[in-house]
Amino acid sequence: MTEVEMANARQNLVDLAVSQALDLRKIYVERIESAPDAFDALLTEVTQGGVERILVPGLHHLAVIGDPRAIRNDLQKDGVDVLIARHID
Repeated sequence: MTEVEMANARQNLVDLAVSQALDLRKIYVERIESAPDAFDALLTEVTQGGVERILVPGLHHLAVIGDPRAIRNDLQKDGVDVLIARHID
């Protein structure tokens, strides 16, 4: 992902949060060289509680840690909504 694509993805997350009147606390950025560190940090925060929903640029972004649909379903079973911002190519 280029820096421009990254900036667009971030803005789409911010726009989604604003449109849903959500408090966007943090944006986790997964870097190829350190994957899946960002997702691990996100999931640690989720398991500690207090996270009702996560926003991702696209469902496919969850693929770094497994099957995206299964991960979304597991999160939803645990009471965490997964909201999808518009897709970035």
